[in-house]
Amino acid sequence: MKKDNLSTSQKIILISLILFIIVLTIISTTTNLLKKDAEESHKNIANIYNKTFSEHFNNSIYNIELFINGLEVIYLENEDEKIIDDYLLKYLRENPYIRSINILDEEIITKSTNKSNLGLFVVTDEFYPKPIFKKDILRFGNSFVGRDFYEGKEITNQLEYSNKESLFLPISKLVHLENKNYIVLLALNIEQFLNKYNQNLEKESAHMEVLNFDGEVLFSNDKFIKIGEKLLDDEILDVLNERNSYLGIKEFKSVNKNIISIENIKDYPLSLLLRFDYEKSLENWEEKRLNFLFIISLLLVFIIILILIFIIRNDKTKQEEIETHKLKIQSQKRFKILFEQTHFFSFILNEDGKINKINNTVLSFLGNTKDNYIGVYIWDLYCFNNECKIWLENAIKNRENDIEKELVITNLDSKRKYIDITINSIIIDDKKELVLFGRDISEKKEHERELIQAYQVFKNTHDGIMITDDKNKIINVNDAFMRCTGYKLEEVLNQNPSILRSEKNNPNFYEDMWKELVENNYWDGEIVNKKKDGTSYVEKLTISAVYNKKNKLTNYIGIFSDISKQKQQEEIIKEKERMLFQQSKMASMGEMLGNIAHQWRQPLSVISVAAGAVKLGHEYEGTYGEKEIIDFLDSINNSTQYLSETIDDFRNFFTQDIENNDFDCVNAINKTLKLLSSDFKYKEINIIFKRIESDNIFASENEFKQVMMNIFNNAKYVLLEKVLDEKKYIFIDVYIEGSYINIDVVDNAGGIDENIIDKIFEPYFTTKHKSIGTGIGLYMVEEILTKHMNGEISAINENYIYEDLPYKGAKFSIKIPISKNIKI
Repeated sequence: MKKDNLSTSQKIILISLILFIIVLTIISTTTNLLKKDAEESHKNIANIYNKTFSEHFNNSIYNIELFINGLEVIYLENEDEKIIDDYLLKYLRENPYIRSINILDEEIITKSTNKSNLGLFVVTDEFYPKPIFKKDILRFGNSFVGRDFYEGKEITNQLEYSNKESLFLPISKLVHLENKNYIVLLALNIEQFLNKYNQNLEKESAHMEVLNFDGEVLFSNDKFIKIGEKLLDDEILDVLNERNSYLGIKEFKSVNKNIISIENIKDYPLSLLLRFDYEKSLENWEEKRLNFLFIISLLLVFIIILILIFIIRNDKTKQEEIETHKLKIQSQKRFKILFEQTHFFSFILNEDGKINKINNTVLSFLGNTKDNYIGVYIWDLYCFNNECKIWLENAIKNRENDIEKELVITNLDSKRKYIDITINSIIIDDKKELVLFGRDISEKKEHERELIQAYQVFKNTHDGIMITDDKNKIINVNDAFMRCTGYKLEEVLNQNPSILRSEKNNPNFYEDMWKELVENNYWDGEIVNKKKDGTSYVEKLTISAVYNKKNKLTNYIGIFSDISKQKQQEEIIKEKERMLFQQSKMASMGEMLGNIAHQWRQPLSVISVAAGAVKLGHEYEGTYGEKEIIDFLDSINNSTQYLSETIDDFRNFFTQDIENNDFDCVNAINKTLKLLSSDFKYKEINIIFKRIESDNIFASENEFKQVMMNIFNNAKYVLLEKVLDEKKYIFIDVYIEGSYINIDVVDNAGGIDENIIDKIFEPYFTTKHKSIGTGIGLYMVEEILTKHMNGEISAINENYIYEDLPYKGAKFSIKIPISKNIKI
């Protein structure tokens, strides 16, 4: 009987082993099939993405080419430059990934949406591809680093650059405009262009590159890829040339394994490379594989249990004891597996709190090996601070029930984690032990901290904040909003923001505001609103539209600050400046009256002499002939004309017109010197021009003449005061540097005291007697130049040589933008 039982047990075990091997084989085969299926799925996904992106990319470039072709029609149908400029600017607004549009004549930029590019020399001969039959094809250059062509540098193997820098790709095409061939050159903003596709990818492991047909990178969203670097080997390039696409799994740059999809752009000599990191892409598959293995393991355990039950039934005595012992062993193994493989921080302690076992999750965080921690009291571990150590020791020694608490642990690299621990007691081999599990809640804590911080910022910020839903109904406001408007939260909940509307804005204001908000998802500007008590106030307002991950509008957020007091202060400052300007004008008027007297003295003398001669000729016939009388009358007429011109010059100087326009800089200086010429001549002040490089300035000509008048008069006073026996000089140097015109005015009066030279542009500061100086002349000079003309002024003392003699004087240097370089 016993032999039969043993024979049956052996058969059962043999059958179990065969079944186990079969199941393992099935598992191995299935996982391999699943992995291959996962690889194929990801390759297909990459291929679908890339085909979609390449088609979109082709369409985007095609739209650019259509726009360039459209320029020929615009130029043919319109002669008005403003219509052409509006057409270019509209295209820029609609396509924010285009930085600038430039038109080249003989490789020189003659027209551009970015004025800084004008006059630049750009060589397009090396652009890709080289035209063979058709000259008017779309061509691509190497990528540039910089904001635009005026500061950009072409990226080559020799040029070092950072991937954080701004990059753009030049695209050119030959067009026929106004009966002449030109080149249209566009700067494609690489970062914004890639963002169109990055938003659709939504994969951290995905990277995209645009390549030329030689496999060299034109641009990439991978910070480790260099522009101009060759990514494709000859084998892949051969496949691309034959099939126009490539799909496979390869090691990328001999480091990472990548799922690669490459598509040639349909109509252009470019290729689009899409890469997915192999390991990260198959993370989901790995998770499925583990779940599958877990389920199969459970099934195997279940089968083994059934087999054990069957054996126990066939051997109720000794076999029952043996099988019971086996079950204990199996339970311990299962517990050990769970203990070792769990992501929790896990310890097994004896009743005194000494560590018996520790899992790999703890070791990876703390470092060192198990031997360093076995037998150590858990509260002596370095990862706990003093407060945690004391709590752990008391909790374990005085433990009555299961324990739960949040603790902070820190490793040797000062990396902190928040863990939620539980301590339970178990019986292992008839011994009572403690199991400590710690769940990592660091991410949860960080989210809680960010929420609290965001709420505190919302609640305590000085600016008012209003949040509405997608139907523009108010759902929350902060304390600053309530302080500014007088409304409480419950009074505005579910209300439309129009409850703040005053009737002091332009009738089209709100329509224009919503139009811009819908188009750009953003609006900012100044608006007049009404408080709860009915009083109006001016606020600086910014409105932003908020979208969720599905690109659905969820909220509007308005942030504003009350700038009513700021506006009042600005008006007060403007009025003070106006009074200072008028005071400066009145001070100059006294100067001018003296200049008029000097200007008129000689012509009046000529008129008097000529009139006396005519009278004498009339009383004594024969004294003067007819020709001489006519000469006398011409002298009277010429002098009268001169007096009239002088009156016009002075009247123009004192006109209130401050309208900005283009005027010639040197011509305006000469007009100013003409007003002062008699006074300077009388006081023996010599005016000497060193250089005369003139150009136009866009500003108020009268304000510019006021600036030069004050500087010349300032030099005159100091020359009369300090230069007594020597010749008096005022040197004027007008020259152009880059996009600025520079004016240097130097005297030979010995310079300005170094103790006061930093104060001369302060209001009411003067070194002259109060009877001849107000101290606002140089202050108004700086105000006009810096605030009205975007210019600069500085003063230094300078030593120089003139006609082999040494001189020293004050040098005033003015720097003003040339009008063609000002963006109006």
